[in-house]
Amino acid sequence: MPAHNHVSSDQMRLFIPARELREDFHPTDAGPVPHRDDSSETVTALQNNVKRSWRHKLAEVKSPGWNDAFYKGDMPTLYEDVAARGVQRPVFIGQGYLSNRRMIYDGHHRVAAAYANDPDTEVPVRYSTSEL
Repeated sequence: MPAHNHVSSDQMRLFIPARELREDFHPTDAGPVPHRDDSSETVTALQNNVKRSWRHKLAEVKSPGWNDAFYKGDMPTLYEDVAARGVQRPVFIGQGYLSNRRMIYDGHHRVAAAYANDPDTEVPVRYSTSEL
């Protein structure tokens, strides 16, 4: 049984499946997030930006040498490292202040790698109090 099934409604989860993070949380760099204008055109534009952002992040984590300043794993790519060991550092998530949408503040690439390897991978999360 997944870890998230053992949490009561008033507890914060320590692990969230990559699928849920990718589908329910917007990357903060996916472009402007509409907060007053939820017209279908604006929502469609945001959804396209989010899809493009996830594709870009996946391409980066599959590239050897990508972001060597942050990734110090034993494998050639973050994608391979997550496949072998899972996500090792928590992803920071929170609520956008202006948009009131759930956001990923840090860890987009780890989520992209986990989702591509296995969408049901349990990803460690921490909750951020930052407001975007």
